[in-house]
Amino acid sequence: MNGRQVRKTLADRIRQRSEPPPLTRSRGDFRFNTISALAVAVFLGGGIALQTAIGDLAAVEDVAIISAGVLAAASLLFVLPYWPVVIIAIAAVWATLPVLFGFHLFILASVLSLGFLIAPGVEVISQWDKIVVLRLGRFHKVRGPGLLFILPLLDTVAGYVDTR
Repeated sequence: MNGRQVRKTLADRIRQRSEPPPLTRSRGDFRFNTISALAVAVFLGGGIALQTAIGDLAAVEDVAIISAGVLAAASLLFVLPYWPVVIIAIAAVWATLPVLFGFHLFILASVLSLGFLIAPGVEVISQWDKIVVLRLGRFHKVRGPGLLFILPLLDTVAGYVDTR
């Protein structure tokens, strides 16, 4: 390498550092994070408590099976964070609870459906990030760091901007 090539590569490195950071495309319509999983767990606990207060909840084994199904659906949302997957999870709740455990678990199915709909809307944005929010496919806002809520099925996160 001669001196001219060294200067050219050094200039290229400096130029690359001065360019603005690219907008990174998000993986999915939202981020299903630990806060979202905690929200689903809270809705599951609330639904079980309401169903138990009515006196219609069956054995402990049934609660364990329902909890395992909810955990599996939440794990699926970690991997595939798209709104149609949320709709499929809600449809699975309504398809399996009446079939496996009887129609008396209406309250638990309703609370779980509400939990699966609300939980993905909870977003935690890091201090150095900003997100671009689309509402019905059109630009809505650029949101900064912190805890925020995106409307289920209406809003999607178009991308994350790293401002470091």
